[in-house]
Amino acid sequence: MMKKAPILSAFCAALSFAAPASAMEISADTIQAVQNYSGNAKVIFERGEVFEITSEKISSSGDTSEYSGHVVVSFGGAKLEASTLTVEKRKDGKSLLTAERFSLLRTGAK
Repeated sequence: MMKKAPILSAFCAALSFAAPASAMEISADTIQAVQNYSGNAKVIFERGEVFEITSEKISSSGDTSEYSGHVVVSFGGAKLEASTLTVEKRKDGKSLLTAERFSLLRTGAK
């Protein structure tokens, strides 16, 4: 019977750390909801919608611009993050943003 006591103790210790995630309490000053998009991800901004793009490198040709190196597109209460991004200014005034993948981060105060 003595040999089973250490096994039972180890089992009880393991159970105490196996609490479901819903039992946790998390708090912070800012909470970000993140959505990841991959595989020919596209965003269209309507004519007149305001957005700002920052990146490490930019190259342009005609109505198309290529951004690379920690690309961040800020608009409203959100931002897109990508490693590379292509922006096409369309004839209808809309801006088409395409990337292989990007993350959409929405920020809201607690």
